[in-house]
Amino acid sequence: MAVSTPALREAFADVVGSEHLIDTPAALDAHAVDGVRPRWVARPGSAEEVGRMLALAHAERLAVSPRGSGSALSLGNPPRRIDLIVGTSRLCALTEYVPEDMVASVEAGMSLGALGRALAGPGQMLALDPPGSSSRSIGGVLATNATGPMRFFRPATAGAFGAVAALARLAGLEADGLRAAWGALLSGLMQGTGLVVPPG
Repeated sequence: MAVSTPALREAFADVVGSEHLIDTPAALDAHAVDGVRPRWVARPGSAEEVGRMLALAHAERLAVSPRGSGSALSLGNPPRRIDLIVGTSRLCALTEYVPEDMVASVEAGMSLGALGRALAGPGQMLALDPPGSSSRSIGGVLATNATGPMRFFRPATAGAFGAVAALARLAGLEADGLRAAWGALLSGLMQGTGLVVPPG
């Protein structure tokens, strides 16, 4: 049985908090995608909240769209409808960083600029430089497979990053200290690049 709009609004607010749920017409107009206005915009603050939001949306057969910095919304086909936008602006933490292994785990809403500043201290960098890179979110860059001129010197694809992480987990290598060797091997084989130490 379908849940009423007011009940859905309350359910979403219960997950993310009323202050992180947008449903006023003017604010929704600002989040329209190709002229299609969503019914709600939610900004979850954890992976658990994202999961709960998507479970509710799935149960109610809602059309969901993710949103990072909003810099690449013109890509792809125009949506036929959007019920819920899940924004990643609160998911912006660097959850793990081991410079010795050249391994970093970040949340989808973290900007490339913020990640670059975090990596710069130990003299490392993420070899991705799409247009407008400093403000673009990690999730958006991976979702659009965005790259820049640096790809001609250090080829990088989102697929390589994802495969390295997924294969390392499947092989159980994250727990036994072999992440760096495994990551470097797979990245080289797939012509991808992860964290690097800039020359000079």
